[in-house]
Amino acid sequence: MTPHDGQHRHTRTTNESDRTVEQPSGDAMPAQNKKHLADELLTFDEVVGLLKTTPGTLRKWRTQGTGPKGFRMGKTLRFRLSAVEEFVREMERESELND
Repeated sequence: MTPHDGQHRHTRTTNESDRTVEQPSGDAMPAQNKKHLADELLTFDEVVGLLKTTPGTLRKWRTQGTGPKGFRMGKTLRFRLSAVEEFVREMERESELND
């Protein structure tokens, strides 16, 4: 790691020995946020394909507030893969309750 790569380092001495261990200082971003950044972004059409539904049905679900959560990046609608997966899990839970 170079000194100019944006991560600060500090050293500490362990109690078990006199050796010094170099460790990264606190990350600027919590692990939860890192996961979200790595989560794949999907287009409207990709979500339609994954859910094997029609564009009209996905639009209706979004209008009713019952579909997977999406967000706009400028004028483009995007969905996180994790949001689509959570939507499917919720549909499965509701289906089990109604059977």
